[in-house]
Amino acid sequence: MGCTLLFGESCNKQSKGQRKKAIREATEGYRQENFALQIIAIFAETKTQMATTTATVTLSSADLTGDALALSTTATLTKHASSTTGLEQTTGVARKYYATAATGSVLLAASDYASANQATKVYIKNLSTTKSQTVTIEMASTTPADIELGKLYGGDWAFFPWNGTNDIQIDTSDDAMTLEYLVIYE
Repeated sequence: MGCTLLFGESCNKQSKGQRKKAIREATEGYRQENFALQIIAIFAETKTQMATTTATVTLSSADLTGDALALSTTATLTKHASSTTGLEQTTGVARKYYATAATGSVLLAASDYASANQATKVYIKNLSTTKSQTVTIEMASTTPADIELGKLYGGDWAFFPWNGTNDIQIDTSDDAMTLEYLVIYE
């Protein structure tokens, strides 16, 4: 099996401490206001170990509700038929640049990931620092129309499960926009 690429560098060339530092530094960039996403990935180094990938979402606010809000949830990402075997494939963190405003641009093709029984998780972030520049995430559909999942304003991100039966499409509000994405799957 070997070692999976981690943040653009072969982890065979990284010590365990270097991998932990790379993960910590990568997740630091995803902290935004009082919300945080941490995707911690520890990949297999031998044939006898399976990947362990943990996703943690933390929401906190002192003034959103009448009481202080402190919500944190963690999930270990596993294969569809297992509660212990982790997802071990990834696209790696990638970026896509849209020179002109896009409508219905396929970011992830279902044909690349489609399987009736496959666990797949998707992370997408709008890298714009201008809040009015938006990225709309859609599931391609022929009837009745594409299904809008949501809109990411500048700096917003999403992490969601995907069954790979429909393409994931992107609409951008402006020219010269970049988004970041990652797929973790079996």
